[in-house]
Amino acid sequence: VYMGVPGHLATSTSQEENDLLLSLIPDVNAAVWLGGFDASGDYFDSNLDDWSWVTGEAFSYSNWADGEPSLPNENYLQIFGGSVNTNVYGVSPGEWNNVIDEYTSGSQPYAIRGYLVEYEISQIPIPPALWLFGSGLLGLVGVARKKAA
Repeated sequence: VYMGVPGHLATSTSQEENDLLLSLIPDVNAAVWLGGFDASGDYFDSNLDDWSWVTGEAFSYSNWADGEPSLPNENYLQIFGGSVNTNVYGVSPGEWNNVIDEYTSGSQPYAIRGYLVEYEISQIPIPPALWLFGSGLLGLVGVARKKAA
């Protein structure tokens, strides 16, 4: 929760969403957390069918780097930032890697340097919005009548 607005680690359910997330981290020469995890909790399994999003959305899209997910005890998801050196590390910006939950140090791009959060901003329901609009119009009509009299 930030300033009263609930949020969660970002999810990427399409190439368009992945591109949007990458556009938010263009200068990051490391990786940041996403809201994906290996739901099996089995530290000896890297079955792709076990991956889930924190929101419960279907894990039907993925952008894994070559050979990922790899190690079976790496149950959390990271996305590589836009400044990752592809020639040195063999990964490309926007690609995913599975990682352990405490990999936050080091200078290589696998070190987690932040996270992306989606905030659930609800819209004003139509009936209250109409009431507010109507009240404003009535107030303007009242002011106009007062000036005319």
